[in-house]
Amino acid sequence: MSDATPPPVPGAPSTGRVVVGVDGSEGSLGAVRWAVEEARALGCPVHAVIGWSYHPTWSYSTVGNMYPAPSAVLPSSWDPIMTDPQPPEHETEVDAEAAVRNAADATVTRVLEEDEKAGRTPVKVSTEAVEGHPAQVLLDAVTPADVLVVGSRGHGGVTGALLGSVTQHVVNHARCPVVVIPHGR
Repeated sequence: MSDATPPPVPGAPSTGRVVVGVDGSEGSLGAVRWAVEEARALGCPVHAVIGWSYHPTWSYSTVGNMYPAPSAVLPSSWDPIMTDPQPPEHETEVDAEAAVRNAADATVTRVLEEDEKAGRTPVKVSTEAVEGHPAQVLLDAVTPADVLVVGSRGHGGVTGALLGSVTQHVVNHARCPVVVIPHGR
């Protein structure tokens, strides 16, 4: 007898989760609403994920401290390779992660409060903020047993193709079913 897990049977209940991409937009709010309803129907949890990238400015980054703007005068003894950079005066990266996590939490909280007011059965929801490109973060968050839900910002046609959207990327590369919630739904 093999210890390998058999492949899922089409139409059988999922043992996974509903993973939803969140970015604080109205589109992601619709995606979270749909994800919560689907999770309630399937009897599984929701995992809300937000991917983010830190883009430092010269004034706040350690790179900026190591390599000052060209107008700065460098002391002759200054060696950027051997000198430890000065720590930033403000922990911008920490603040950026907190702001991103707050945006995800606010979206999820809004949906859960709507559910509570409507008297719906509660659904277990977890949130996660991961540094990285949003499409890759979402793809890394799912397993084949999950369902991935993303919102659409409404860019279609040539504009959508030129933007290289997160939605298009996950639809083309996900290893699980993907549900796209249209903009404004």
